[in-house]
Amino acid sequence: MSESHPEALRVGADPADELFAPPTSAETASVSPMEGLRNALSAPAVLEPVTLRVPARPGVKVRFHTRMTQEQRKAWQARSKKKRRGLGQEAEVDEMMFAQLVVANTCEAILFNDIDAHDSEGTPLTFAHRQLWDMVGADDPQSAIRAFYAVDAHILLASGEILLASGFDDDMSTEDPTAG
Repeated sequence: MSESHPEALRVGADPADELFAPPTSAETASVSPMEGLRNALSAPAVLEPVTLRVPARPGVKVRFHTRMTQEQRKAWQARSKKKRRGLGQEAEVDEMMFAQLVVANTCEAILFNDIDAHDSEGTPLTFAHRQLWDMVGADDPQSAIRAFYAVDAHILLASGEILLASGFDDDMSTEDPTAG
């Protein structure tokens, strides 16, 4: 997704760029590799959230966390499987349902003009927030996401960007690579 539309939704730099960046002079100055590694591993791993604009809604962005595990991803795929008609047909993943689960479960905040939107108690609005559901006339997170984005393709694009920022390829297989 990012290759065909590199700036379609993303606000900021691609986290993959950091994987290939050469070390800075400050990173290499007077610290042995063993010492540097020890220092790097003593700090908690940092996964920055990704903020994506909502193309059909000027001024609206959504911030998503990128702390996704393979187990969560597999569970979301399992929840989004639909039965195929006919005998012996294997269930397949409903791409839209999977995308909505990714978006719903990773949303940290909805922003308007780069400011987090909160309810009267200071709770950030997310797709699980009933006040957001009321704004878009929805009864659950999935219908809220669909009404909020207004364009199905934008939901799929957002999900793909979240997966990529989390370190997953959006069409990555969840089958066991060691199996038969």
